[in-house]
Amino acid sequence: MHLHPHPSRGPATEDLDERLLGWLLPREPYPGLNATTLGKWLGKSSVDLAYLHSFVQFDMRGYHRRVLISSQAWELVLATWLPGQRSLIHDHGGSCGASRVMSGQLREVLYTPVDVGRLEEAATSIAHEGSILLETPTTIHQVTNSSNGPAISLHLYSPPQPTLRTWLPADVREHSTH
Repeated sequence: MHLHPHPSRGPATEDLDERLLGWLLPREPYPGLNATTLGKWLGKSSVDLAYLHSFVQFDMRGYHRRVLISSQAWELVLATWLPGQRSLIHDHGGSCGASRVMSGQLREVLYTPVDVGRLEEAATSIAHEGSILLETPTTIHQVTNSSNGPAISLHLYSPPQPTLRTWLPADVREHSTH
């Protein structure tokens, strides 16, 4: 397991959320917020795709994350993925979140801790365009672009992720059927 400070945050921009999502993010923390609520909000958003595409960048070296909005309460992140690109196995630093697949197809592998610093694969799912993935404060997962073309996803986290823990593939224990 490795700790990674969060990449630099962009400044909160007035009305960027309304233009991107079709609604304004509350400016203060939202009491009782969970991944399911974030997923509902993100799923009902009328995303301005042309405007969203003005922020899209792909990187041949790996998937690309761009913080679009950041405040003390929220973080809106755009992720772009070329075919086969994947995240590290990671958690979300105690934050909850939701991710909406805007184009392409993403494969999510969920992991469960089994020993100190060791994980076991728990479930795999495929998220198609329009699908919502939920990240609870205890989620550990890896996301891969499993489509033949580029993929784009929009992520909403609360609170913003201070530090992510990551694991190497060697930290994953083979699943035992015994």
